[in-house]
Amino acid sequence: MTIQQHLDDHFKNNEVKFNNCPFCDTDSEFIFITGKTKTRSGDPFFFVKCENCGASAGSHNHVGGAIDNWNIRESGETANG
Repeated sequence: MTIQQHLDDHFKNNEVKFNNCPFCDTDSEFIFITGKTKTRSGDPFFFVKCENCGASAGSHNHVGGAIDNWNIRESGETANG
């Protein structure tokens, strides 16, 4: 499965919300998720990034995990509940 297929599959089956950037407070419409492939294993990994300041959250091997990494705040609250 390609990176794009992983993303399409996740967005097709889940309602996704992004919190604003915790560093520059850029609105969630400028937050995006992307993926890359690990060189050695060929496994995909995903991360969320702010287009304004370049901040990103920890990568994850699942799309949903990368979104959770972005949305989690110190308070434990997330955009997805």
